[in-house]
Amino acid sequence: MALPFRRFVSEGLYAPAVSTVLLLAATAPIHMLATNWIRLFALAAFGSLIYYASAWLLLNGEDRELIKKFLRARTA
Repeated sequence: MALPFRRFVSEGLYAPAVSTVLLLAATAPIHMLATNWIRLFALAAFGSLIYYASAWLLLNGEDRELIKKFLRARTA
């Protein structure tokens, strides 16, 4: 593939990297509160929400439509 590195980073790695930074920023300060299973699962759910919400917001419109189309096809 003749994909320039700059394009690969901007289109392929930007959104996951930003989502990961937001996930770490949101969960690192409170990870010590996960002292039992319920809190651990709650922290995991909170982290998942942060990661996937930010990833969704950073997607371009074409990728969002592709995901929506895929999800509609799976539920039909």
